[in-house]
Amino acid sequence: MNKIFFGLIALGTLAACTEDYKDYAAPQANEKETAVNIQVDFTPTNYAIDMSNDAGKDVALFSYTTSNNEVDTITAEVILVDATDKIYNDTIVGYGKDGKLYVSANDIEKAVGLKFGSHNSNITYNFDVKADIVAHTASGDGVFIEKTTALPFKMAAIPEYNDGYVLTVNGGKEIAFTKKSDGIYVATFDTEEPNSSILIYSVNGDNKTVMGSYTEDDNAMSHGIAVGTLAKAINVQVSGNWELTIDLNFGMYSYEEGKIDVFMTGSELGWGNPWLQLNVVNSNWDDTGASKGYFWILRYFKAWEKFKFSPVNDWKGDYGGNQMKVTDNAGAGYSNDGSNCMVENAGWYLLVVRPKQKELSIEKPNIYLIGDAIGGWDADVESNKFTVPADADGEFVSPAFIADNNMRMYVKIPTIDWWRSEFNIIDGKIVIRTEGDLPGQWTTAGKKAYLNFTNMTGHVE
Repeated sequence: MNKIFFGLIALGTLAACTEDYKDYAAPQANEKETAVNIQVDFTPTNYAIDMSNDAGKDVALFSYTTSNNEVDTITAEVILVDATDKIYNDTIVGYGKDGKLYVSANDIEKAVGLKFGSHNSNITYNFDVKADIVAHTASGDGVFIEKTTALPFKMAAIPEYNDGYVLTVNGGKEIAFTKKSDGIYVATFDTEEPNSSILIYSVNGDNKTVMGSYTEDDNAMSHGIAVGTLAKAINVQVSGNWELTIDLNFGMYSYEEGKIDVFMTGSELGWGNPWLQLNVVNSNWDDTGASKGYFWILRYFKAWEKFKFSPVNDWKGDYGGNQMKVTDNAGAGYSNDGSNCMVENAGWYLLVVRPKQKELSIEKPNIYLIGDAIGGWDADVESNKFTVPADADGEFVSPAFIADNNMRMYVKIPTIDWWRSEFNIIDGKIVIRTEGDLPGQWTTAGKKAYLNFTNMTGHVE
């Protein structure tokens, strides 16, 4: 048992002077300061926190006794350290009561969950608790002492119920998780606005337990799961489609960008009837290495035709006009009316959309042959370019093949490798290469490829 001795000095008060100063010349003196010796004994409780039993409780780290009644209150600031003296949390406030120094078990869990990024009930964490303690007298004086004790800590297991899990976005409708394997559940959801709040609920009959992050300021896409009163909403900073995974085996959640689509409608498409789905670029990466960067469509536009885009085939999160950064590389005469994109000049154009960046580039409709059937693998060869039709019903026509071999063709997207925007004619249909390879399509020398991008059909003759 460690004994700590505090020396407290009781300060005397100055003698007051009378208002008429009649005793000014008389000898003045202060009362002699009185030293008070106080003995306080602190003993570690050697308590091991198990959140299966201690959730919501205050737990005692030390017991203490004092030899007299001079100590009125005891407070403490507590931090967790490991063998290298690494601090694992912001300060936790402790307090003395009935001879014991207490801290909140929930505060300890929050510190562990944030620093280790998990809620793993399979291991016991071992820390030292460093407590900066202040003993206060009734008059407000205080004395400081530092104490350290070992603290084993174990998370409670996250319950896994047969009724599964749901999530809500900004308090909206419930979205169910799908069980992928033991302890692993996945759900997909959309955020229509930045900084959306996500909460997860475990469902057990009519009872639901909330789960989330350990802090509202946590913007991490992977972190420990907080349960019950500790749970704060997960903050998703940007709008889009997301896939959220909860791993009950390690007590973690993570989310990543889910499937991204781009749909288009406009004045010549019945304003939503239909929505045309843009083609995703093969192995769709943008120039930062992130996924799902580029989408394209080759289409004939009438003069002053209006159009806009959406992540779904519905009026939900649609964007266009002033919401987009637009580059016109094709002389289309681009303009907008505020919410919609427009082209002044009729003709065939290639639209390339980057939905995350809300970028649109309008390109010339350049289609090329490439490969052994045309004599080589150099891209963007002018003599290998298709002719462009004058109207919406016309056909793009290739130069004649020069060898019997598999034909290969692509639409030119600036800065993108040709095979990422490759397509072919398969069973009379234009089929886009989105992932992997397309099956080979044999042709013979002297024949040409004919493409109708309005109907997405093609033939060779």
